[in-house]
Amino acid sequence: MKEIATMERPKFVFAHLVKPHFPYSFDRFGKIAWHSPDWGWGRDDDPTVGSPFYGQLIWLNGQMLDVIDVILDNYEEPPIIVIAGDHGHLTTLRFDILAAFLFRDGGERAEYPSITSVNHFRAILDYYFGLDLGLLEDRVYVLGS
Repeated sequence: MKEIATMERPKFVFAHLVKPHFPYSFDRFGKIAWHSPDWGWGRDDDPTVGSPFYGQLIWLNGQMLDVIDVILDNYEEPPIIVIAGDHGHLTTLRFDILAAFLFRDGGERAEYPSITSVNHFRAILDYYFGLDLGLLEDRVYVLGS
């Protein structure tokens, strides 16, 4: 993603990262963790990190911050950046899903507090490109219900 940010010309980049999902394959330093029957992958090398999930998350967050810095450093016109999870924590009945945005030219007005993932890109594409996709019903489904 860092290389894409340095390419000249307008672009739309959609990257789906499967991490920090299980199996936890990187430790907090980005080193490949070894397979373990207990965790699927070896425990983090740093004993202060409580689980392989958090070790991998620490590393991934640092990588994402680096990518954002490269993007911001390579554009005179502010880019639109969307970082969003595909689901919340599956062991709770909370429906919070990570959704972080960097908008330009008032695009934050297209989002609203109760918006769900199905409408993020619809709202953005309507606002910036006049596509008139419209919004879908903001609805949450729970597996097994």
